[in-house]
Order: sequence, then C-alpha cells, then structure tokens
Amino acid sequence: MADLTNCAACGKSFNEAYGTHTGEGLVCEDCADTDLELAADDATVPEGNVVLGFLAGFFGGCIGLIVVQIFAKGEKTKKGSTWGFIAQIAIGGALRAMSA
Repeated sequence: MADLTNCAACGKSFNEAYGTHTGEGLVCEDCADTDLELAADDATVPEGNVVLGFLAGFFGGCIGLIVVQIFAKGEKTKKGSTWGFIAQIAIGGALRAMSA
C-alpha cells in the first residue's frame, strides 16, 4: 500500500514518493511546479555596472560598444558603454581640433 500524505500547500492527498520538500513541508507536484514558476517570475534582472560599461565603451570604441550592447544583461552597463563611447568621440575630437 502506498504511503499517502496531505499536501502542506493545498491539502490534497498524494503519494509521499512524489512529493517535494519545501519550507512549508511536503507538497504535491502541482504545488511544487507552481512555486517554481513563481520563483522564476520573481527573479531579479541584474542592474549592471556603469563604470565597467564606461570603460568598455571608452577604450573599446565601436567594438566595445557593440559587444556590450549585445551581451550585457544590465541596463546600467549598456548606458555606461554608450556614455564611454560618446566621451571617447568628444575627447578625440577635442584633441584633433587642438592639434590642427
């Protein structure tokens, strides 16, 4: 005979062999799947690092800007790379104007 127990979340009885242990106790597969989906929705998006983005845009130029825009997940990193690229263009233009 199967060992039946009640789900700690919904109260439905189920076979213990198919349960999942959580902080609430032993829960059925349906409740465990629901908790995993909720946890995935609550996952935070990384903010990124403005300084690293700035350095990549400033010293990497066009290539650095493109690589960061494609592969970086954080919005702050992307914004930093854009400002770094703009700073590189401005400083390069100013140095070019002074040398002429």
